[in-house]
Amino acid sequence: MISYIGGKKFHAKYINPFFPKEYKGYCEPFSGAFWLYFQSDIVADNIFYNDANPHITNLVCCCSTDVYRMREELLKYEPQNYDMFNQFRDHIFDLGFSNKIEMPNYQLAAMYAYIQTQVFSGNTLSSTTKMTHLKGKYKSKYEHLIDKLHNDRYIEKLRRINEFNDVDFAECIEKYDNEDMLFYIDPPYYDMEHYYTIGENNIHQRLSDIAKTIKGKFIISYYRFDKIDEFYPPDDYSFETYNINSQNSNRLKINSSRRDEILIKNY
Repeated sequence: MISYIGGKKFHAKYINPFFPKEYKGYCEPFSGAFWLYFQSDIVADNIFYNDANPHITNLVCCCSTDVYRMREELLKYEPQNYDMFNQFRDHIFDLGFSNKIEMPNYQLAAMYAYIQTQVFSGNTLSSTTKMTHLKGKYKSKYEHLIDKLHNDRYIEKLRRINEFNDVDFAECIEKYDNEDMLFYIDPPYYDMEHYYTIGENNIHQRLSDIAKTIKGKFIISYYRFDKIDEFYPPDDYSFETYNINSQNSNRLKINSSRRDEILIKNY
């Protein structure tokens, strides 16, 4: 719904055709802005959101739980206000990104949305992040978020999300794994974990170990790096590749304007 580091807004049309035809539950252990869900024709009885960042989890939870109340909260604030941006940024970072939030918290969600949507697209927030002033040339992404919350397609997608979690990806997979589940797993780029609000160097080894035990179906997104065949032996998994223009994606740029993205499947 918003620009977010690692977002898959422009990838969905490539990934969606590789989804299996039958599954009853859908979960993204690294949900982030949940772009793949919003941009794809995912149909499941149960939809589960999870992200270790409690602020973005709270934002999506608020939009889903009471979209009208969330809209009212967002409309209280004037976009592109430096003082307000700095005030909200300082408050969010005083609270931290690892503490639990009692959800839904609409006021906190609006503050987080205010800062996340008014920085450089997909930028990682920090305590010194500055607002990108558009000088009246364009509509801010904060206002675009409000527009989305008036859009029936987004409202219906939000309404269908069943549960929200802000736990470690491994805990999320263990909680929801069953033979009827489809996981779309989009971990941080290898060796670039520090670009994300919550980074961990051992995440890829842990994920590859957990992947061996998953009962449901999964697709994992990666780009090619030296250890990928060690983590995911080609004889044990199916690999798909698509080529994307990185200038039109909200991913970190890797050397050139076009690159191959890899999908690893266990079916």
